Amino acid sequence: MKRIPTCGRHQAGQATLEFAIVATAFFLLMFAVIQMGLAIYAYNTLWSATQEGARYAVMHGPNRTPTAQASDVKNVMLNTGAMLQSGNLTVTLSWPTDANLSSQKDALVNSTYNYQFQIPFLTTFTLPLKSNAQMLAEQ
Repeated sequence: MKRIPTCGRHQAGQATLEFAIVATAFFLLMFAVIQMGLAIYAYNTLWSATQEGARYAVMHGPNRTPTAQASDVKNVMLNTGAMLQSGNLTVTLSWPTDANLSSQKDALVNSTYNYQFQIPFLTTFTLPLKSNAQMLAEQ
């Protein structure tokens, strides 16, 4: 009697296993790419909101009544940046003397946003995004 080759019988689950390994790596990579895109979008939003906060501070300068406070600038930034969350945003406002015009002051807005990566099957970690804007204050 002739024997029938059995090499195909033992490989029945091999394709399924290879697909599971490759699909896991592929989806992990796709989620990482999507999260990097969202992080870049968050940084762009933070930068734009910081510029708007500095514009607000410029119009409500140190010689105006009422003078802009960091909380006012933060509210403007939260209204401008739709995806920014209040608990993750830190804003500082200062009024340094302008380097070119010593009789004038600048509005300096420094902002930090803690962006949290959320990739499935990995631990969540935070990326601190920072932005600043400085403009000549209205006198």
